[in-house]
Amino acid sequence: MTPEQRAHRDFFRKHSEPTADKPWFSYSPDGDFLFFSTEEEAKEHAEGEIPDYCQDTWDEEVEGVLVGRISLVATQTDLEHRPPEGQLDDDGCDEDGNYWDDGVDYRCDYKLLPLAIETEKAAEQQDESPVDALMKKVECLLTTYTSARTDESNGALLEGMQGLEDAKELYSELREELERLL
Repeated sequence: MTPEQRAHRDFFRKHSEPTADKPWFSYSPDGDFLFFSTEEEAKEHAEGEIPDYCQDTWDEEVEGVLVGRISLVATQTDLEHRPPEGQLDDDGCDEDGNYWDDGVDYRCDYKLLPLAIETEKAAEQQDESPVDALMKKVECLLTTYTSARTDESNGALLEGMQGLEDAKELYSELREELERLL
């Protein structure tokens, strides 16, 4: 692999997942869906994609190049690990009567949740302290609220209102977590 190919691969790995600190995306119809920390970074990347569609003629797909902001993402919830074999009856059911098919290690649901929840989930997987996870949520709340207020003051009321709704939801979740800790 050449250094240029390695740099290209590393760039795509770094920008391939939305996170609370990378809520902005750039998309092009050729399959590039990348995530960035700021609107300006996403816009810069998208503007760099446009010339690829304008080589010899004007490719109509150029109109599909866009920049946006992620507010919700499908997130795993209600994770339940398979009970030990000794806790399953002969039919493969646990004590609550839930059937566990062979080879199924866990069950879960998915819900659309703010990116902050993803940050918390990642922190738990990395054995980060609960305080650090809460501080990341506070940071995300402030970023979401500040972004919403900025959007609203620039006249983008609809996006600003969605951002304010996201901030209110994060505020409520944060308050519940802090009450549980106290």
